[in-house]
Amino acid sequence: QKELTNAHEELNKRIYEHDKCVLKNMKPELTLKSVQDAEDHLERCKLHAEESRKKLQEAKLKMRMKRKEYVTTEDDEEEDDTKVDVVVTVRELDDVLMKDVGDKIAQSGKWPLIIDPGKQCSTFLRYRDTNYLSAVNPRDMDM
Repeated sequence: QKELTNAHEELNKRIYEHDKCVLKNMKPELTLKSVQDAEDHLERCKLHAEESRKKLQEAKLKMRMKRKEYVTTEDDEEEDDTKVDVVVTVRELDDVLMKDVGDKIAQSGKWPLIIDPGKQCSTFLRYRDTNYLSAVNPRDMDM
């Protein structure tokens, strides 16, 4: 994160220097090359940050599975139907619901059911601009 911030700052400095050279009618070729180098460095930093973010998400998924909060039980009536219970904190909702780290939701082919006694998840979903139904709200169930 710090490296990415530094790369943004460096690019802004190089752009400022280039603009000054253009205004002073100096040769902009040299400063243009430094701007391009700074842009390339910024792109490399962005790729590195994205890779790091993915690794962090995978590590969090492994931690959830290790804590044995990730429990899979088979339904007695149908052998191919599985029920997956995932206990997560509010901070982990983005990884579990929105980004679907581990592709658990996509692989199941089912819509997630969220039991939220503290109503924190509904607030999270509301601010993420998602569509959801609340079983507690009678207007949602009238459809």
